[in-house]
Amino acid sequence: MMNDGFIIGILVALFRGGKLRDLLDVKLNSLWLIVLAFTVQYAIINLYPFYLFMGVIVSYFSLLLFCLFNRKQPGFYIMMAGIAMNLLVMISNGGRMPVDIEIIRQIAPNQVEQLVAGTIGKHVAMTEQTNLNLLGDIFYLHAPYPREALVSLGDILFSVGVFYFIQKTMVKRRSPIQGSVIHEV
Repeated sequence: MMNDGFIIGILVALFRGGKLRDLLDVKLNSLWLIVLAFTVQYAIINLYPFYLFMGVIVSYFSLLLFCLFNRKQPGFYIMMAGIAMNLLVMISNGGRMPVDIEIIRQIAPNQVEQLVAGTIGKHVAMTEQTNLNLLGDIFYLHAPYPREALVSLGDILFSVGVFYFIQKTMVKRRSPIQGSVIHEV
C-alpha cells in the first residue's frame, strides 16, 4: 500500500498544480535505510523464511530510523506511527501480520490454505490465538479504490503520512503574480 500512497499522492499533487521537481529536490537523510529494509524483507520472504521474525524487526526498525532521521519533514511522524503499529502487531505474532481470513476467502480463496498454514510471506490467518487483531489486515479496499487490497490501520496511517508529505512538498503556496513587484500607493 506504500506504493499506492506515493502514486496517488503524486497524481493529486500534480492535479493541484504541484511540481514534481519540488519532490525530487527534497534532501532526505539516510535513504540507504529504505534500501536495507526492502532488501531484508525480500530476502526473508523469498530466500530465508526461517529468519522471518528477526528480518521483520530489522526491516521495520530501519524504516522507523529513516523516519526518525527525517522527522522534520511533513508527514513523517504519521508514517512513524503507522510503521510502529505494524511492527507491534507483527512482533506480537512471531513476525507475521494477521489477516482477516473471511475477507481472503472472498477476494483470494486460493490463498486461504497457505494463510492458515502460515506459509505465505509475512502473513498468517487471523484467529483467536493471534494477538492485536485490531491492528492486523482487517480493512478491505475495493472499488472505487483502484485495486482490491486488505490493509491494516498502520498501512493506512503510513499512506496518509506519505500522501501528506508529497502534498506539502510538491504543492507550494505560490503567489499568483510570482516574480512581479507590487507597488504601494
